[in-house]
Amino acid sequence: MKYLLAVLILFCTVSIKADNDKAEISTVIEHFVKGADDHNTELLTSALHPQAQQFFIQKGALKTLTTDLYLKLIETKKIGGKPRQLKIKHIDINNNIASAKIEIRSGKVLFHDHISLMKIDGEWKIMNIVLR
Repeated sequence: MKYLLAVLILFCTVSIKADNDKAEISTVIEHFVKGADDHNTELLTSALHPQAQQFFIQKGALKTLTTDLYLKLIETKKIGGKPRQLKIKHIDINNNIASAKIEIRSGKVLFHDHISLMKIDGEWKIMNIVLR
């Protein structure tokens, strides 16, 4: 009976931690999207690791966007500034790493992005984004 109670307590603890991590990751992703929509570099900085990168294909070539360049493009309003609808499709967590699949709708365009995150010093940060 003591063993069963210990297993039940452990399961509840792990489940609560996973739920907390998912909520924190969802907030980070929401900050990333809202930060771009509102040209809010402070919100973006809270979501992105300073060494994060974004990858996408443009005119048949792989492009990489560093956090510094991305923040400059947002700050100078060369990109972003349009409200979009975010849907978090899936979050997978394994210890201090996580991945998320999201959809972002902007007008008639629907983006399917893959996000990699790490928990560093107790905070989830976006490390990489692959845009499609």
